[in-house]
Amino acid sequence: MYTGSLSTANTGTSSGYYQNWQPNATTGGNDTWRSSFGSVSSGYFNTGNGLYDQSTYAYWWSSSLLGSTSAYYTGLRSSSVNPGASGIVKYPGLAVRCVMDSAPQYLQEVTMEYAAQLQPGATAATKDARDGKVYRIKKMPDSKIWMMDNLAYAGGISNGGSNYFGDEHTLTFATATNTAGGSAWTTSTGITTRFVTTNNYTGSDQNSSGGQMIQNTAGTLNSGTQCQATPTTDGTNTVMTSACLSYLYNFCSAAGLDSTTTPTCAAATNTGTGTGYATAGVIGKAGGRLPQGRNNASGTNDTNNEWAILNGSMNTGTLSAANTSQGSGYYQNWQPNATTGGNDTWRSSFGTVSSGYFYPRDGLYVQSTFANWWSSSLNSSTNAYYTYVNSSFVNPGTSINNKYYGFAVRCAFP
Repeated sequence: MYTGSLSTANTGTSSGYYQNWQPNATTGGNDTWRSSFGSVSSGYFNTGNGLYDQSTYAYWWSSSLLGSTSAYYTGLRSSSVNPGASGIVKYPGLAVRCVMDSAPQYLQEVTMEYAAQLQPGATAATKDARDGKVYRIKKMPDSKIWMMDNLAYAGGISNGGSNYFGDEHTLTFATATNTAGGSAWTTSTGITTRFVTTNNYTGSDQNSSGGQMIQNTAGTLNSGTQCQATPTTDGTNTVMTSACLSYLYNFCSAAGLDSTTTPTCAAATNTGTGTGYATAGVIGKAGGRLPQGRNNASGTNDTNNEWAILNGSMNTGTLSAANTSQGSGYYQNWQPNATTGGNDTWRSSFGTVSSGYFYPRDGLYVQSTFANWWSSSLNSSTNAYYTYVNSSFVNPGTSINNKYYGFAVRCAFP
């Protein structure tokens, strides 16, 4: 507060320091941070004699002990401050202020405890330990943290990353069969794309463990810099730019299922609970996971559909029950650049980019008009639920498609 920026510890107690802690100082200290701490003269409580100094002093405990019977505290009065450097026996009653840790360095370290500290709307940037790619995360009104950017892990360790968390995955590249011809491989925006999987596109494609689509004209993607898309429009549709483009994964790759896992991707049905299997896969050991979609195969249970819960919560502005409403008042909250409709606070808050989807036999579709994200919930052994958004519609975790399609991945925490 004295320098106005991050500085080394300073136990300065006199003029230039104490004014920054005062509730109503008008001069002295730092012009920006003076009177910024919200101090009140709470005094202290002595168990033998009652309250003291309530009109003149503020005291706050620290977490640091001074021997077995005492602890350090901060004391403030009208002309001095003692920042965590004085000791007192542990039995008096002092006030408590809590400090929130900075954002975790890695996605793999985003925890329930960290999420609980944040207020809805709070944002941070943190990176995947495996490849150093940086993603925005945000506390949404459903009380969960969501990735604001699509996952772009290509497998392996790269860009100065490491396997510190033991979550490296190998994605095997193979030649794709494109029976629809070559035109589908290049979009109208000039982005050349390829989709990779562990085998060619045959009847067993939905059981392959690899699967991603790489979209970038420059040949690099988010190399340690914050990944923020800047969508533009072509007059009608939202179009991605090369600032931040998506990787698309088949369901098995996103959920960490293949022919060697239990269950295998072919055997997984998960039609009754919707809890998903995404504790491994491309999202690694991050505290996050693929969000749940619709909870059963009959299409009647959305109680735990996290996409639908987010849809309802953005509409109301607070944690709400699952809501599968698709039209006005809802879809605008998912748009990248909507200016009217929806909730004024949460409209256009999800960082949507129109990544489209990949159909193995034909290539890319609707890259300038649709965003598609996997859920963790299977509808059958061959199909899974997903979310899609376009310029006038949202379908939150209730659409179904084959597991071998390529959709984007967003993680929710915790």
